[in-house]
Amino acid sequence: MSEAGTHLYNSKDKVPLVKFADVKMATSGHRGSWNFFSRRNKCLVFSLILAAVIILLMLNSDVLKSAPKYTGELCKLDDIELQKNFDKKKFAGNWYGAYTKGLDSGLLASVLQFYDVKINFIPQDDGNYLVKSVGSKFYGMWCPDGLGHMESPDKNHPQKMEVFFDTPTGKKFGRKSTWLLKTDYTSYGVLYSCWEETDDGYCTASGAYVGVIQRKKEPLSQDKMEEINGVIAKSCINPKALRPVKHDGYCKDVQKAISS
Repeated sequence: MSEAGTHLYNSKDKVPLVKFADVKMATSGHRGSWNFFSRRNKCLVFSLILAAVIILLMLNSDVLKSAPKYTGELCKLDDIELQKNFDKKKFAGNWYGAYTKGLDSGLLASVLQFYDVKINFIPQDDGNYLVKSVGSKFYGMWCPDGLGHMESPDKNHPQKMEVFFDTPTGKKFGRKSTWLLKTDYTSYGVLYSCWEETDDGYCTASGAYVGVIQRKKEPLSQDKMEEINGVIAKSCINPKALRPVKHDGYCKDVQKAISS
């Protein structure tokens, strides 16, 4: 069936089924009568049933669900293992977003998540980073870029950093802790952030976030992923909750612009 102008047509015999202007039923030449078991009505009923089936499949699929986010316990922040002998110069440079801990709603995460994420950590004279970043949305029609700063308040623990961006959203959220859990400098890095701490020094389940970055867009090896999953599990986050960051090739000009 197809729609043309103000009429709904049967694609086979081109007979108008419904005239929307005066809402008349067209059935076998009898004005005002309606045969439920006619071919066109069977088609309508079938379409409604098909739509209902699709909705049920979505409700029972990963589109509207997500994996458990936590390992079942809370981590004491002082006990979380961090990168040893962190070398900020080796860590500097361009990285691509690889995985993030998704939102509780899989559908909402799909709507809000950015793709083609690239980050450039630029070392400054004071030992901190200038941060340039970009991501894409709406198939590359929107390529928001950000300029921020990443600092280490405690010089004895340079892997415990804080990041803030000079954007309206960044100013709204303010400074957020960004700790480096693990990196090999050449392929991956695991970043952790706690947005809600309890009075006794634990990170709440809903306040713990983790992100994985990598030097190249290509998938990491299985060995590297096992290392990453082990690190994430030790931070009380379920590795199965990670959502991949897609790279569809949009925003190339902006990605190139922030690379230096």
